[in-house]
Amino acid sequence: MSRYCLERLFVVCLFFLSLHCADNIAGGGGSQTTNSITVCANNRIVDGWAVPGAIVQLYDTGFSPLGDILPDSLQTIVNQTGSFSLGAIDPGRYNLYSFYDSTGKHLSVFIQSLEILDSQSSTYCGMYSEPVRISGYIIQEKKIEVPSSDTNVNSDKMCILYFKGTPFRVEQQLLEHQSFTLDNVPAGTFTLGVEIFSDQAVSNWTIVAPDTVIIENEYYNKNQDLVIRVVPGTE
Repeated sequence: MSRYCLERLFVVCLFFLSLHCADNIAGGGGSQTTNSITVCANNRIVDGWAVPGAIVQLYDTGFSPLGDILPDSLQTIVNQTGSFSLGAIDPGRYNLYSFYDSTGKHLSVFIQSLEILDSQSSTYCGMYSEPVRISGYIIQEKKIEVPSSDTNVNSDKMCILYFKGTPFRVEQQLLEHQSFTLDNVPAGTFTLGVEIFSDQAVSNWTIVAPDTVIIENEYYNKNQDLVIRVVPGTE
């Protein structure tokens, strides 16, 4: 049987298994041999099966890694039978992030826009893969005029980039041309947020950045940099 046929057969099997998600979990069943995750959202309960020992986290789509803290009620560890469950979840849309380490590799999966309602059941599936490193530049297009005696002018200006509804963020000192990296980002389409913090009396920061960032597993091979342009205001 060809590889294509095997892959098609796996997808079909995974679909039919997902239809019986709740029954399998109740019976102690789980997928301990595949590198996949199946998630069932039903009546404010999110359960499913994944790789034993994997961390499973739910992030409200409005979650900000700048100040929000993920409560314990929205994260769990997949048990040894390969099942997990999170209950009493407020209705809304969530992103699911799951990860684990295996033989020196960090593997993760990101499932976006899980809809959790009081009386609706939905099933989502994903595959764990190696995350990537995002590289990019923060370009300050206009310097702020300060007294020449102030040699630490850049030390109190920080640019923080983050993906909304996720734990991913990077804090970078804001210089005229500063490179940055963000590690362990799984594939997905992310809403980008950028914040500039400064102790100086600076206003009207203009930030030119893409609204969304699409990350693919092959992103690091495409030589694409994420460029953030910052135009500071004047005192």
